[in-house]
Amino acid sequence: DIETEVMGAAELYGMGILAWSPLAFGLLSGKYRPDGSSDERARMVGLEESDFLNAWKARYLNEHSFRVIDTLCEESERLQTTPVALALRWVLDQPNLTSAIIGPRTVEQLEGNLAALDLEPDEQAMERLEAISVPAETYLDFMQGNHFMRRMADLED
Repeated sequence: DIETEVMGAAELYGMGILAWSPLAFGLLSGKYRPDGSSDERARMVGLEESDFLNAWKARYLNEHSFRVIDTLCEESERLQTTPVALALRWVLDQPNLTSAIIGPRTVEQLEGNLAALDLEPDEQAMERLEAISVPAETYLDFMQGNHFMRRMADLED
């Protein structure tokens, strides 16, 4: 995970970080809901069983993520902006982050992404997002858990 394995080293050695998928496949846009409902823009809805995004969905559409999304939506409403603009501003304000690769599919999405550049959120919003977003599990934890589950399934066969 970048938070636990890369960001500290980048800061220590003065290296820049380029963020890929800063909205986490749209997760930080607020379009996914904890009750399983999502708006029509959500790409994780109706996936084929073999789709590679299912593993990502299983890892990230969880209680911890929805607490982050709820906080993001609350703060964006309080600041009278969108979850997209606030999420991108938050990502861009991370130490040593030099740029972010965004992937808007429409001009409207591009304009929504660019709104982050002019946004100046207050300290309260940034502190709340930092506090709530501490990773619940690391990538290594996730991979070891998957490996364990596969081994157990093999033993049951």
